[in-house]
Amino acid sequence: MLAHVAGFPPERAPETRGPVVLFGWDLNNEWDNTRPLTDDERAVITEGLTAPGCTTT
Repeated sequence: MLAHVAGFPPERAPETRGPVVLFGWDLNNEWDNTRPLTDDERAVITEGLTAPGCTTT
């Protein structure tokens, strides 16, 4: 899932170890483009990660 989001084919993606932090992206803010995830974004990510047995907090 992370490889797909990052634009890598899964077979070429680097191994992910440990926690991963996901955040929203705000193209209109030139100082800090990060933003909290919306409830809908969080629900879709949680659903996608729960299927293969990953955990979210």
